[in-house]
Amino acid sequence: MGLTQTQRNFREFQKEQGNYKKYRNKKRLGFGTGLIILILASILFQLPQRIYNEYQIYHHQKMKSYLDNTKEYSNFITLYVNPLTQDLPNVNLEWVQNMLTENNRLGEEIESLKPVSGFKEHHEGLVEFTEQIGIYLREIERIGMTSNYDYDYMKHLSDQINVAHSQMKSYLVKGFQSEDIPYRLKEDGSYEYTIKTRYGEIEDE
Repeated sequence: MGLTQTQRNFREFQKEQGNYKKYRNKKRLGFGTGLIILILASILFQLPQRIYNEYQIYHHQKMKSYLDNTKEYSNFITLYVNPLTQDLPNVNLEWVQNMLTENNRLGEEIESLKPVSGFKEHHEGLVEFTEQIGIYLREIERIGMTSNYDYDYMKHLSDQINVAHSQMKSYLVKGFQSEDIPYRLKEDGSYEYTIKTRYGEIEDE
């Protein structure tokens, strides 16, 4: 279809003004270009959510790493320290001294941990707990070396350990709540919790 007189006049005017090339090259967006723009807009719209999800996964991995590193100490207390109290006032001195060395090693590792903000109080409570265990083990060592068993003092140390342990567990729950981590208390007194990974949510304890 040919141009109308008005269109021809407008083109001539554009040529005179030096704008004809710009006018001639001005085209409507095709379907392919529009689709690309739509895809890019969709990606840009979803990008903040994807960044947030990646951060959540990274954050949860840091929490899991911290909690995994505290498990070794819990196992140490359950398997090695708790049975010592059942044998008092009888003491295997060499065994207790080995436990003291191990407690110092684990205590240094725990103190060097870098917890996420929600578990900083738990970390402080755990460090305090390791120090109380150290005091308790040194007193058992003294009993083994002197055969002088002070029941009232041992009970006092045991009560302090129980207070520190109770405080530490309350900080753990506070950490779960602060970081919005689903958790539940198990019958054995441990906690089961759910974290996010790239493969979905997984439960740990």
